[in-house]
Amino acid sequence: MFSAGVASRFMQRSLIVMNSGVSAVVEAYVSLRRRGGGLALLRPSGRVLLVLKVIHLLEIIPNFEDEAEALARFQPKGYSATPGSTG
Repeated sequence: MFSAGVASRFMQRSLIVMNSGVSAVVEAYVSLRRRGGGLALLRPSGRVLLVLKVIHLLEIIPNFEDEAEALARFQPKGYSATPGSTG
């Protein structure tokens, strides 16, 4: 069993790690958008999905369940790629 102090320190460290991950995703999204690119998330799940929903990041950064659909979003019109293709 954890003491209250140990549990509190664990939660603080968990929040710092979570905040760092969210910050990295937001920084990547902003940086790519400034350069004319984009960022999408593929199948976020579990705690990651929960955090993204709570902070409403999924309303800003597109997310997809289907990899081909995600890839198609970033392809110029008239070009089609499939996951795993080398062309």
